[in-house]
Amino acid sequence: MMKRREAAAAANAREAEVEHHSRRSVKYHRAEVKSTAVSLNSTVSDLKAQYEVLTDPPGAQEQADAQKACEDGPSPSSSKA
Repeated sequence: MMKRREAAAAANAREAEVEHHSRRSVKYHRAEVKSTAVSLNSTVSDLKAQYEVLTDPPGAQEQADAQKACEDGPSPSSSKA
């Protein structure tokens, strides 16, 4: 009967140790995942900002307005002078 108790106690101790290591591993991996997610979010934000700069270069609106003015010809107010 004593051997059964010792075996049960040893099994319980091993189970507790395995559970402890599992929890520690899960916490570590959660931290890794959070860190990776923060890094990816930062990278995505940077890429969005770069995309905005590339799709709307400085002076693009002014160039479009100037080109439209050339295509439309002189404005009526300038010919009344």
